[in-house]
Amino acid sequence: MKTQKIIFTGIFLSASALLGCRSRDLELNTTPKNLGPGLTSESGLTVLIIVDQMRSDYLDRFEKAMNKTSNLSKNEQIGLQKIKKQGVWFSNAMTAAAPTVTAAGHASICSGSAPNVHGIVANTDVNTSTGETKEFAKDDNTQIVFSADLLPADPLANVTLSGSSSSLSKVPSISSLFRAQTQGNSVAISLKDRGAVFCGVPGKESAYWFDFQKGQMVTSSFYASKLPKWAHAFNAENPLVLGKKPLSESWEPTLKEAGSIPSKTYGALLGSPNDQAGMSVFSPLSKLFGPGFPHVIALPDMSAIEARKRFQFTPFANKYLTSFALKALASEKLGQKGTQDLLVISYSTPDLIGHEFGPDGVELMDTYLQLNIEVERLMQGVASQLKDNDRVIYALSADHGIQRLPELQTLLSKTTVSRLDSKAQLTALNQKLDTDPMLSKISAGLPLNLQGLKWVSSYSSDQLFLNPEKTKAKDARSQVNKIIRNHFTEQAGISNVYSAEEVMNAAEESPLFAYRRGYFEGRSGDYYVVVKKGWLSESIGAGNHGSIYEDDRRIPMAFFGTGIPSGKIVQKPVFADDIAPTLFELNKVKNDGTMKGKSLVPFFFEPIN
Repeated sequence: MKTQKIIFTGIFLSASALLGCRSRDLELNTTPKNLGPGLTSESGLTVLIIVDQMRSDYLDRFEKAMNKTSNLSKNEQIGLQKIKKQGVWFSNAMTAAAPTVTAAGHASICSGSAPNVHGIVANTDVNTSTGETKEFAKDDNTQIVFSADLLPADPLANVTLSGSSSSLSKVPSISSLFRAQTQGNSVAISLKDRGAVFCGVPGKESAYWFDFQKGQMVTSSFYASKLPKWAHAFNAENPLVLGKKPLSESWEPTLKEAGSIPSKTYGALLGSPNDQAGMSVFSPLSKLFGPGFPHVIALPDMSAIEARKRFQFTPFANKYLTSFALKALASEKLGQKGTQDLLVISYSTPDLIGHEFGPDGVELMDTYLQLNIEVERLMQGVASQLKDNDRVIYALSADHGIQRLPELQTLLSKTTVSRLDSKAQLTALNQKLDTDPMLSKISAGLPLNLQGLKWVSSYSSDQLFLNPEKTKAKDARSQVNKIIRNHFTEQAGISNVYSAEEVMNAAEESPLFAYRRGYFEGRSGDYYVVVKKGWLSESIGAGNHGSIYEDDRRIPMAFFGTGIPSGKIVQKPVFADDIAPTLFELNKVKNDGTMKGKSLVPFFFEPIN
């Protein structure tokens, strides 16, 4: 195949510019040459693609629609499908631990260790005395670094806010270790701060994320005192303002067939129930958008900040992120300086849309149809920048999956499952604790500043956090334990409650072992509340995740590129914290023992049994 550089003009390349084009019509061969296993040249690039909330089964479920969207024959692939089918695919990959949430998942992938080592056990850290929570990625000792000169007319957006960092992680990131040993460069990019910071390097202009209030890609003073020129230029060239694209656009369905309602066509491909209007039955659960396409980004009389918040929930945000990655690739000359460089890109929008519409929503499938094209655009950009003999390695995975909506599960299985209200559960539990005669007597004997505090300070990420000062009184802990277990035994949708001690004694073959690998003393809860399969707890939208069950834990994992066998499927159980050690071995970079995961390279070359 003849290779030819392609120049993409404008960040919001319309889907039609790539839709309907066979992969060979894109002219540029994005398949790296097979120059033998492992390191083949001093110059090279590793691209780690993390798709927030991507379930392992999506590429199979959406394959027919992806091929239809891109007009591909059965044996042709682009983007995500190419990485899966032309590389090594691990069909039994799981998250490193539970709870299955974004910060913990990204920290595991980018550190090569589970939360019991790196300490990022959830999205939020709990103050056990007050019950207040704070995101692990937020850092009040840093400030947001952005293009302030581009926002002179917006005093609110121009306010300097606290920044984000990986300061609470107990181990260095893959980027830090990679840079230290190869003297190469690295860039981590995401829509969410927690999708970037745990993959960055302190003080090295290495982590960037989107701030919808400012409408810019930003970093923090933990990584740089100011944005590099190329990032500032990107913000200047791509203002997200009212009346201009993409905020002026509407999200239209990718697949349109004559005489067929797009949503109904999607529903048929998904195998999900649809109503007579051709919309997903549970689309009305969305709080941001109305049921059915098109979805308008900026409604009349809406502020720019509100519009930019909605923008994040559309495929346009994935395009924006890809374009920023291509700008970083070209400006930082990643893989072009005779060093081994690393690019990490985490697509956050699929998670936002999954929460908004659920894993069976027609909007979610349309997001992946367009994301497949965006990943191909990223690969085209990499191929256009690097030389033919440069080594290129791609890794694809996700931080967690998502469960099916309980309303849909009930409809399909005829077994009633529902949602739990964790706030209501916490209130009811504390009422029982407060009115228990024995605990009331114990509380009356405590200092006044402790008497008014709750026995259980928080119910977060399926964990109960006890107030340490109040429960250390003699006999208090045993009585609290009894009431907690009795309370949840009476609740519909609860499978069981386990103490932290029981979790830490879980055998490797036990489902609770996922909690054991996710337990970090001082940051994890005192009890784990396990909901029944199919039930949702702490739902922040239509869909949610966080449990120990397969839909939340099973994730995609594939490696593709120079020296990596093509079309191999490995069925052995592997984990997200195995990705970083694998990339190190592929690049012949030494794992100094910091990463506790295992390299999967030996599986690449094992005979298929």
